[in-house]
Amino acid sequence: LLGGDSPDRLLAAEEIYRRGLAPKIVLGSGFLDKEFISRAPEGLVWEGSGQGLKRSLLSLRVPEADIIMVDSSNGFDTAGELQSIAEEVRRLGFRRVILVTSATHSRRVRWIWSRVGSE
Repeated sequence: LLGGDSPDRLLAAEEIYRRGLAPKIVLGSGFLDKEFISRAPEGLVWEGSGQGLKRSLLSLRVPEADIIMVDSSNGFDTAGELQSIAEEVRRLGFRRVILVTSATHSRRVRWIWSRVGSE
C-alpha cells in the first residue's frame, strides 16, 4: 500500500517478490486531485506516488511485466486504495494477496481488507 516517507514498504514488497512468495507486485496509482491537476501549468510531468514507487521497483530490477499499477486515483484513503486493488485482483483471478503496509496501520488494513477483499 502507498504511504509513508521511507522506502520500507517498497523494500518489503521487493523482498517478498524476490523470495518467490508473490509473482507480481500490485501498486495503487495514488489519489489524484483532478481539479488541482486541471489547473496545473501546461507541460507538468506528475508521476504521483504509485508511479514513483514503480520507478523505484524498476531500479531494483523488478521486471516491468511483474508490476501491476491499479488506478486508485479516486480512492483518497486506504479504504479507497484497497477497494481498487480488490477489484483488480478479482478481475485477474488472484487467489491470495499479501498486503504490505506499516506496522502501525496493519490492524486497520486487515479490518478494511476483510470487508473489501475477503474472498
